[in-house]
Amino acid sequence: MHKNRDRLRFLGISAIMAAILCVLSPITIPMGAVPITLSVLALFLVASLSPVKVALTATAVYLAVGAVGLPVFSSFTGGAFAFVSPSGGFLWGYLPAVLAVSFFCRKGRGKMPLVLLGMLIGLLILYAFGLLGFCVLTGAGLGEGFLTVVLPFVLPDVVKILMVLSLFCGLSKKNYLFF
Repeated sequence: MHKNRDRLRFLGISAIMAAILCVLSPITIPMGAVPITLSVLALFLVASLSPVKVALTATAVYLAVGAVGLPVFSSFTGGAFAFVSPSGGFLWGYLPAVLAVSFFCRKGRGKMPLVLLGMLIGLLILYAFGLLGFCVLTGAGLGEGFLTVVLPFVLPDVVKILMVLSLFCGLSKKNYLFF
């Protein structure tokens, strides 16, 4: 009986987390030449609020839903072509980043510096995948790629991390997390 209930809980929480990714990730905020997306916020929110297995499952479902064409990626795009676009490297980095963030959030519960470290490592993973994908697909050098797909997003992404971190810390103090 407990096994079925645990499985149902896992599926339910995974579905809710995948829905959060699908709803928040496509939203963009116009900020000059390069729009800011809520993808990092959604990804780190899911990774921090749910167990590792749930976070990975929800992210895999989100990526699969986007790959088959539903408009859940940034700027309401979808399709397999997104994975081989100049920003597709970021999508490839979602699962490793979620793994890192979720792992550090589990280990660092109650230890804000450890949770922050995990989120920063997750962000670095996303940047590494995104930068590599951009440079491979466009032929740009690392310096040009860094100036194009990393540097403009550092400050907004750090703000998003601080938002998720404050929410995580507040919820973990009240024991409102899903683990």
